[in-house]
Amino acid sequence: ALPIFGIIDNEADSPDLMQVMTTVLGNRSGPLKPAEPDEKPDQQQKSNVRLYHVYEKNNDLVVQEIATKPLTQDLLQHEDCHILDQGGMKIFVWRGKDSSKDEKIGRA
Repeated sequence: ALPIFGIIDNEADSPDLMQVMTTVLGNRSGPLKPAEPDEKPDQQQKSNVRLYHVYEKNNDLVVQEIATKPLTQDLLQHEDCHILDQGGMKIFVWRGKDSSKDEKIGRA
């Protein structure tokens, strides 16, 4: 059997489909929020930059958030590694030139 689907452009024009939606999803708890263009959440994510410090402590590998935007290069320590998270859009790894092998490969 082919899947059956319906499109609701106006709730008043589609009472049968609205009944199916209500039965499956339950009653709406409030008004619908206005639609947001895709670019807006992406810009919010890109501006949500976080820097994590990756280092060894007592034979354990520790990942600790150390800063948010704005960031500066002096936050990076050559003896350790760092992870720069651009709101889940992109993730960068900076390996300090003096960091341990375990820090560079993410284990301890």
